[in-house]
Amino acid sequence: MQLLQSSDWYSWNAYSRSNFFTSVRCYQTQIHYIEALEKIGAIPMSLPVLSEYSDDSVVQRQLDLVDAVVIQGGLDVTPSLYNEDQAPETGPCDLQTDEYLLKIIKYASERKMPILGICRGLQILNVAFGGTLYQDFTYRGVSDEDHQGDQFNTCNWKHTINVKDGSYMATLFPENSTLYVNSFHHQSIKDLADGFVVDAESDDGCIEAFHRDGTDQWIFGVQFHPEQHLRCNDDFLPIFNELLKKAQEFAESSASSSTKGSSTTGSSTTGSSTTSSSTTGSSTTGSSTTSTSITSASSTSTSEGTISKMPIWGVVVLVLMGILF
Repeated sequence: MQLLQSSDWYSWNAYSRSNFFTSVRCYQTQIHYIEALEKIGAIPMSLPVLSEYSDDSVVQRQLDLVDAVVIQGGLDVTPSLYNEDQAPETGPCDLQTDEYLLKIIKYASERKMPILGICRGLQILNVAFGGTLYQDFTYRGVSDEDHQGDQFNTCNWKHTINVKDGSYMATLFPENSTLYVNSFHHQSIKDLADGFVVDAESDDGCIEAFHRDGTDQWIFGVQFHPEQHLRCNDDFLPIFNELLKKAQEFAESSASSSTKGSSTTGSSTTGSSTTSSSTTGSSTTGSSTTSTSITSASSTSTSEGTISKMPIWGVVVLVLMGILF
């Protein structure tokens, strides 16, 4: 399988849309997501989109390994999933990956597992819960100029967003009602899914952040790329710190439930992982998404003294195609 590195973005434009998936089928773990999650204590892993083992039980088993989900940027969302024909301006889509992500979102939500959506991640979350998208900014009647940032200077801000007073996002950034963000997208939310609340918008009315309200599950999405900003500064660290907090809460709750339901005695494992050790920076590249787990060192007492162990707090990064941010 040929991989398309992020530096190959411009060479990708040489491929016609019709030939893209017949010429090159490419997926990769995007390093900036991995770096951001490692910065808060995450251990990146990969969850592949499996063509031979794609039944729901396999997806559920994959989720058993983690305690939160991050859905990253990637290709355009398949328009048929929100009952539209594909417009000429829509770029390459991958129905197999989209259907997989919808299962991930469905079963993560049944477990009340935290989810963070970034860029395309925000968009497919909206679709998963019944919302729709503008397939291109031309259908919003505005230019996408302010939303197409410099691919080689991803820390640079492209436009501002206005955080709504009293919103959930305002609690994360209490001193900033206006934030400077990067931007790399040509699609955006059209009809907001039921149960979601807008946290921030750009000056031209594009929804830049939202959260799911009225539920015990933490779902938060942003249209920009906070993980890219973390390469240069800590301005958007509160988003990832909140993710870590929610992942820890989920892991502790899951561990508590598991302990209550067990009739055996002895040492217990914290989190949803059944192993007592973890590998750092593990990733699988292929027809895939990626995932990460957050680890936090702790100690446990045994008859031989105190030993260190690494319970798994969960963050999963579902990394899509490595050709868009």
